Amino acid sequence: MVEPSAQTVRSYLRSLGTTLNYPVALDTTGRVADGYQVQDQPWFALVSASGKIVWSHDGWLPPSALESAAKRAVSPPG
Repeated sequence: MVEPSAQTVRSYLRSLGTTLNYPVALDTTGRVADGYQVQDQPWFALVSASGKIVWSHDGWLPPSALESAAKRAVSPPG
């Protein structure tokens, strides 16, 4: 999500009416996005434990397609 300020993000999160089950961070300089070669929103990336990007996708995916792509990315060929 691209927002004009940290306060906008805080307001949005409060408006959800629930807490999220994962942390939210602000990439104020764009360095994290650059490090993961993010080009657009939404951008999905599957990163190995060593930090290597093993799969990425630009654009929306239905949950079933995302799950299938992730399984193919981590499964050995054959």
